[in-house]
Amino acid sequence: MTRMFIGAIIFVFGCSSLSNVIKATPLFRRVDNVDIQVLSETTFCSYLPPSPGLVIAEAEGEAVPFCTGPQSSPSTQTFPPGFIASAHFEQDDVNGFVQVTGRINPEAYDLALTDGGGQYDNKNEMGGTCNGYTYWVNLVEPQEGTFCIRCCQNKKDCNTGISEKGCERIVPGNYD
Repeated sequence: MTRMFIGAIIFVFGCSSLSNVIKATPLFRRVDNVDIQVLSETTFCSYLPPSPGLVIAEAEGEAVPFCTGPQSSPSTQTFPPGFIASAHFEQDDVNGFVQVTGRINPEAYDLALTDGGGQYDNKNEMGGTCNGYTYWVNLVEPQEGTFCIRCCQNKKDCNTGISEKGCERIVPGNYD
């Protein structure tokens, strides 16, 4: 009888633990299934670290979407005043992408001017979409004072494999 009781406890505990492992989400995930919007040079979002002063690359996987104004998702925040210095919108209906490129004032979010930046994308901000597209790439480069975000219908138009090349190479556009 005792063996059956102990066996039952192990079975229940084992199943419970397995169930928790299967349902578990990583602790570092702060935002789930957010569809950010990139609609114009005045209506767009970009990912940033969850707190001012953090290093861009170190926040990959736990970034938070910041937007120029309210979005339909409650998980977004508004850019700090003065953070976006310039923004330029481009839409390519033939290749199926939209993008915003421009300049930032890193000090408005307490980002170090020595921070070389990093990339947020559909691979490390899992579940997030951009204009409903599964593929997107977003770089923030405090040292250069630039940012870019591109939402793509097709994976080939959102090159996520060369983040060290920077915004101007990954998302060509206007950075004035």
